[in-house]
Amino acid sequence: MRNNGIHIRIADILYGIIKHRLLIIGMTVAGLLVGMVLSGISYLQGEMSKEYLVTSAFSVNTQTDNGLFTSGYDFPSINDIDMATDLADTVSYVLKSDKMLDEIIDSLGLLGVTTKDIADNLTLTPYEETQIIEMSLYWRSADEGINILTALNNEAPAVLKETLNIGNTAVINPPSAKYLIGGSVNVVLWGYLALLGFGLSLGIILLELIMRPTLLNVEEIESEYGLEVLCEIADDKAYFEKKDSILVDDGIGTEVRESFSSAAHIIQNHLRKPGPHIIYITSTLKDEGKTSILANLAVQLSDLEKKVLLVDLDMKNPNLGGMFLKRVDYEHSLNAFYTGDITKEEAIISLTGYLDIIPTILERSAIPLDSNLFQVIRKIAEGYDYVLMDTAPVGLTADPMSLNQIASAALFVVRYDNATLQEIKDALERVEKSGVQLLGCVVNGIKVSKKGVKNPVKERENIKKAEVKLNTIGDPLVKMGKAGDENSFGIKNGDSDNSLVAGFAADVEEKPTEKKREVTSSGEFVDFLFQEESNQDTDANDKRK
Repeated sequence: MRNNGIHIRIADILYGIIKHRLLIIGMTVAGLLVGMVLSGISYLQGEMSKEYLVTSAFSVNTQTDNGLFTSGYDFPSINDIDMATDLADTVSYVLKSDKMLDEIIDSLGLLGVTTKDIADNLTLTPYEETQIIEMSLYWRSADEGINILTALNNEAPAVLKETLNIGNTAVINPPSAKYLIGGSVNVVLWGYLALLGFGLSLGIILLELIMRPTLLNVEEIESEYGLEVLCEIADDKAYFEKKDSILVDDGIGTEVRESFSSAAHIIQNHLRKPGPHIIYITSTLKDEGKTSILANLAVQLSDLEKKVLLVDLDMKNPNLGGMFLKRVDYEHSLNAFYTGDITKEEAIISLTGYLDIIPTILERSAIPLDSNLFQVIRKIAEGYDYVLMDTAPVGLTADPMSLNQIASAALFVVRYDNATLQEIKDALERVEKSGVQLLGCVVNGIKVSKKGVKNPVKERENIKKAEVKLNTIGDPLVKMGKAGDENSFGIKNGDSDNSLVAGFAADVEEKPTEKKREVTSSGEFVDFLFQEESNQDTDANDKRK
């Protein structure tokens, strides 16, 4: 589906239905309740009206005053019956005439009742094209209604002879009254209004997809914006809301850690030159998870035995320190170091052997992103492979642009179904026009399950990860052979594009029945390879036995 360049897929509509399921349920139930209320009002109106149905029936004949029929006999002939049938409509008209009804009102002494009141509620219907006429009267009082129909039965013969000079009537069913409820419980109305509420909610969802399109298709990042997706982070609340530090691997969010690990390998593969590589991370809007993503990427890069320094430069919303520290003090902060109150060594907090952090605290007078601060960061960056800086969203402020004076690259974070596509486009254009190199994009908060669906981005990440891991294992595996020499795996030294690389990666990652050992550093990866080689030798000896 297309609308002014906006692509709406069936999957997007289904996602919108799932996302707004409470809205759909709410509006459907609201429609049902409105239908019940309206039906209840109708019912109550009927109770208050206290309406009665009064019925009676009589037959028309052609008897004269002397008791004979028009044929001259004392019993009706076929002609008499046919004539009486033809008179039925005429008799009905005469009985509802103002002359007839005025006489009844006068004879009964009805106050506040007009001939129109009776005529509108009185129905005379011939029974199956015979001379029998059925009368029904809807009236406010049972006794009054019975009296009206009784008067009609009594006055009908005289009025017929006076107006038509022919005809007579005979009562078949005397008047009787039945209480009616004016309103009824209209279940159909309930259904109509419930369907109306359901349809309106679907219309709202579709209108939102058209008027405010967000990122629902990750492939659009690469196809529309030409930006590489480094990884897709699942919306794993258990992992991101856990109480333990992200440095503690408690087994929660293994898939999320794997995604961050893939991104770390890709970043390392892109930045092969010696550091320090000064990188800042930004996003379009607030609450897209850039601080959490930066912290997790730093952990994964440090696991690759890279010296990493984290610096919190989101001066108006500093949260990076809270990702690792229970409390951030002024005595160990960028604020104190910038003002000269502490030394560099006092400002830097060591988290692990490879990961350090300089947190920032919120102050009324925020640290300006000026040349003095940049000189401080350049000085601190010495000795680190990566300096990762958390900044404000570029879609809300231009402050991150000034970091281009010291930053060698930037990372962009997009939260799934958050900022509009136009807002993302504008933010990316601001970053690109500033001249900094964009390493790629991290898509955060993926809510759509990808089980059973091949993901080309994930496949590419796995290949790159396998290549990088084989490149980083170094001397022990290839035994320091010269370029072109083959190692024990049959792979030429320096040849990471050999097809065995992908095969080896598949062997390591595609054994669901085996308990896999988690590898988080190059040293552990080397130990893992030698363990695998030892296991293969043991299996071979067993077979020979």
